[in-house]
Amino acid sequence: MKEIKYENEPTSWTEHDKQELRNFLIWATKVGANDINFVTSQKIKLQIDGEIYSATRKMLSAEDVKNILYILHQSESAHATLLSGKAIDFAYQINNPETGENYRFRVNAISIYSRGVNGIHITLRTISSIPKKASELEVDQEIMDNYIRDEGMVIFTGSTGTGKTTLMAALIRDILENNKVSKKILTYEAPIEFIYENIPSERSMAVQTEVYKQVPSFKDGIVSALRRSPDIIIIGESRDTETIEQSILASQSGHLLITTSHTNGVSETIKRMVNEFSKDERNARALDLIAAMNIIISQKLVSKVGGGRIALREYLVFTDDIKKKLQTCDVDNLSYHTRLLLKEYGQTFYMDAMKKYKEGKIGDDVLERLKFSDKAIDEDNEKNLRK
Repeated sequence: MKEIKYENEPTSWTEHDKQELRNFLIWATKVGANDINFVTSQKIKLQIDGEIYSATRKMLSAEDVKNILYILHQSESAHATLLSGKAIDFAYQINNPETGENYRFRVNAISIYSRGVNGIHITLRTISSIPKKASELEVDQEIMDNYIRDEGMVIFTGSTGTGKTTLMAALIRDILENNKVSKKILTYEAPIEFIYENIPSERSMAVQTEVYKQVPSFKDGIVSALRRSPDIIIIGESRDTETIEQSILASQSGHLLITTSHTNGVSETIKRMVNEFSKDERNARALDLIAAMNIIISQKLVSKVGGGRIALREYLVFTDDIKKKLQTCDVDNLSYHTRLLLKEYGQTFYMDAMKKYKEGKIGDDVLERLKFSDKAIDEDNEKNLRK
């Protein structure tokens, strides 16, 4: 295994070491870190293409991590917030004066147990200053043909760190750079990750709002958006009843609503969102959600032949015929029937893995794991099927 060490690590970190932290974060980004971890009583750890590396030789003290948190958040209240049992999410940006480059990070901090006392875990996820193009991500043509419509809903799903936000941002960039379309895009994110203002666009525009800083909630963001004549509304995440409800209403009133969900595949996404509602509401909400749906795209990252990682995508385009079939099934069996339709009309992760395998992009071990996972999903859905 290769060794990745930061040669200029300080003896300790103080709240005045902003320049030192800036230098370290630039170095970590340049060596390819996806996530940078500062943890009490541990060395600084980098996650690069799914592998973890110790970037320093010294352990971080509780005071070190507390000072790093202060530099990042610039607030005495941040540590108190963690001690109260709440996590903190925010964005952090630095500039390299030598090159003029901006480096952005999504930051999460949380209080943890460390050697018998309260410690801190700070995770910085690196974000490109400008999203990649859809062509760079090799987005499937069927996705490209169906993610933009005049109204309806598009959902990007996947667990944390699978690149769903990166994929969504690439498709937004594609809209902005396409002079054949004219779209007013309003985004509501917590925190704002990718910045769109530097993407040249002659006929479209993107205006970004940070939830909890500039509006109190995603729900309030949608209500605000509807007063601003948008074509497309981007919601960072739809996971509570109020946000899901407002998202459905927006997508049914002449707007395209794009959002994300932390589900691991297409077949469980609608069921998971519907289950946020009370039992009395689920049937009606399921019908509304299915009627609004355009496409669900799920993504995961797997090891690539030769090193690095590659995206696998599972997706289903909701045609009128597919919507009719799903609207006639029991809400408790939605996952099962969506899975059947996915395998017949869409693309599962295993189908995409087979394509990538034939192209020599993934190895036997990855394909075998996906085959096993694919079979397990089918067995689980059949087991949970209500007769």
